[in-house]
Amino acid sequence: METRLLIYLLFLPLLLSCGGKQESKNYTLVPSDKKITFPLDTKTFPFMMCVLPYTDAGGKEYFTLQCRDSNTIHFYDMDSGRHEFEIKVESDGPNGAGRICGYYIHTLDSIYLTSHYANKLTLINRKAEIIKRIPIKKSREGIPLQAANFFVQGGEALLQGDSLYFIATANRWIDHDPIAAVINIQTEEIHTYPPEYDTFPNQNNQKRASWEESMQRCFNGTNFVYSFYYIEDLLVASPSQMEMTRVSAKSQYISQPKLLDDYGNLTFQDGAENPNYGGILYDPYREVYYRIAYPATEIGRKLKDREAMELLQFGRKNFSIMILDKDFRLLGETMMPDYTYNSNLLFVREDGLYISASHTFNENYSDEELCFQRFELKAE
Repeated sequence: METRLLIYLLFLPLLLSCGGKQESKNYTLVPSDKKITFPLDTKTFPFMMCVLPYTDAGGKEYFTLQCRDSNTIHFYDMDSGRHEFEIKVESDGPNGAGRICGYYIHTLDSIYLTSHYANKLTLINRKAEIIKRIPIKKSREGIPLQAANFFVQGGEALLQGDSLYFIATANRWIDHDPIAAVINIQTEEIHTYPPEYDTFPNQNNQKRASWEESMQRCFNGTNFVYSFYYIEDLLVASPSQMEMTRVSAKSQYISQPKLLDDYGNLTFQDGAENPNYGGILYDPYREVYYRIAYPATEIGRKLKDREAMELLQFGRKNFSIMILDKDFRLLGETMMPDYTYNSNLLFVREDGLYISASHTFNENYSDEELCFQRFELKAE
């Protein structure tokens, strides 16, 4: 008995040391050789505000994207990149939905659209026939609302039963400025939730909204997680938004996010060089989050406004991807090379994280295709 106890005490420090090393592993994203390329027609520009992976009831995976000019949603085979079919939405007439600007696919016969300058949701089927138009009015709390466009994968909209959860646009001119709302798609009743948009120092209250709307959320199967571009903390909220908490998620490359001037005294290049955060994506296969961070940077030359705007659209000069565990602890942070990847276009599959390698400032860029490269999450 004494001998066994002595052996245990001798090896205890080694066991504790090994356990500590496992907990302190650093993770990184490593590019693989696998790429998926989706051909684009002449009307579809590689700058996308909305790309969505979608898996149908039979398990077939699609990559979908919206062509703004033709009011069309394109469906591609996820593995081969082959164009499968498209849904062309009419702008006017009995089946007119206006100029679509974002979509959410619940099923192929249940697709929700948002449109430019139209405070409504439009429900269509795969034939682009309108099933229902759902107006966005005041909530039952008496708050006037507008639905934000369904731009980004994973959080702008979520349908559970008859409840469609969506993000509301900001409004500085009302007393209560809710971030999120839910609409009953049968009764069309809307309910708003307690979390409200933040106010910032020196904001221009002559504007209805500005930088506070710069945010993205994802859904982890239980909660929504909000990443605000000019706030270090993440907001974690249940679908009912009654349970909320803020958690720190600081990038090692940003000492403090910098709020841009709100009175028009800045250029697109100022925005492209500014230190702030970006979107967030949940990876259910590895139970981690990927949060985009943009360190302060210098382009090195004066850009024309069009160049600087394109740089903002295609992911800036460079960015990092923070890797957070399910409890939002930082596991690692991977800095991406200059002018190579688009931080605005990424999605998760079972075999890894896919990031768009179509960057307009890259010498290999082509406007005839949209290319994604697979990244693997590895311990260093």
